[in-house]
Amino acid sequence: MVGDALGETARALVTKLGIPVDKAHARVAAMRRAFPEAMVSGHEALIPTLTNHPKDRHVLAVAVHTRCETIVTADLAGFRDSALIPHHVTAVHPDLFLLGLANDDPDAVWTAVERKRRLYRHPPLDVGMLCDRLGTTVPRFASRLRNLTKLPDPPLSSSVTGPVDRRSPPPHQRRLVGHPRPDHLARRPACRIDSSTH
Repeated sequence: MVGDALGETARALVTKLGIPVDKAHARVAAMRRAFPEAMVSGHEALIPTLTNHPKDRHVLAVAVHTRCETIVTADLAGFRDSALIPHHVTAVHPDLFLLGLANDDPDAVWTAVERKRRLYRHPPLDVGMLCDRLGTTVPRFASRLRNLTKLPDPPLSSSVTGPVDRRSPPPHQRRLVGHPRPDHLARRPACRIDSSTH
């Protein structure tokens, strides 16, 4: 994460999700405290050398600088394969990324989701309600969770299916849906870019 990305995250939380300004800034502050090692510098010289969308070049620069394998973002238009492949980086929609994790290790994913669900107390959420919420942004992942818990899928709607990019992952991305990771990427972590809500 870099300051620019966290600033975009705060703005997106307010303008796109309707979260109050104070709560948006509190969330960003919590991210800084929880992941201090994710604050990155030294990537700035790479920015003018990159060819993806200008407003997203700082994100790709961080990924290249830190040898990050995957940028997780809903803004796939800003990260075309032609700009990423030379740097051995891929961009994947959060829905596909989470679906891949759920397929690879469903028990671990379910444990994490259940831990998160229990934090909702005002009002509390049951599993079905949580899946409904997730279904607005990550519908295939929500469907997978319903499958894990034997809950039926809700009827499809344009609000669920509309925003999801349904491109098949390129060959060097397929480990997210159960395939082995290529050797040259074997030690490179995934990189979540939370400004993807813009």
